[in-house]
Amino acid sequence: MAFMSLMRFYHNGWIKEQFLDNAFHFKYFGFYWVSVVELNVLYGLFFLLMASALCVAFGLLYRITSVVFFVLFTYFELLDATYYLNHYYFISCCAFLLIFLPAHHAFSLDQKFFRWKPKKEVAAWTVYALRIQFTLLYFFAGIAKIQPDWLLEAMPLRIWLKARTDLPLIGTLLDYEATAYIMSWGGMLFDVL
Repeated sequence: MAFMSLMRFYHNGWIKEQFLDNAFHFKYFGFYWVSVVELNVLYGLFFLLMASALCVAFGLLYRITSVVFFVLFTYFELLDATYYLNHYYFISCCAFLLIFLPAHHAFSLDQKFFRWKPKKEVAAWTVYALRIQFTLLYFFAGIAKIQPDWLLEAMPLRIWLKARTDLPLIGTLLDYEATAYIMSWGGMLFDVL
């Protein structure tokens, strides 16, 4: 999934548009030193990021590529604070966690090539680490939605859903204002509970 998202980023020309065409980049506190490199290097880093995403997904040289993926994904995220997206932050957090998880010990190319015996069990801390990560994500996403714009105005879903009324089958449903309210409240309840 990360690879496909990165492909879309590249295909739409967003690397140049977001990182090179802007004269000024807003920085995160404490990360003022993170700067945009020249065009060829930036594209090289992005292609390395894409390759590392594939390697992590297939479990190929997992320990090395999980570190590369975390460092490069976080680098691109830190280049400009105006492009912040909570999903990107979550990917960085999960990528950091993946560095320590033994995700390559079964059903991976590492396991196949290095002829490791696949493990049928994992240490409890690995399961708890993932559970805690996802629990925090959903809980705080739900808390962030408990505010008037989200619950009383159904924003931004009212805008987003109206822009998708051309979708087959469900497009007409997205045109109803009630749909935005149901999804806003449902999203908040799903996240918090």
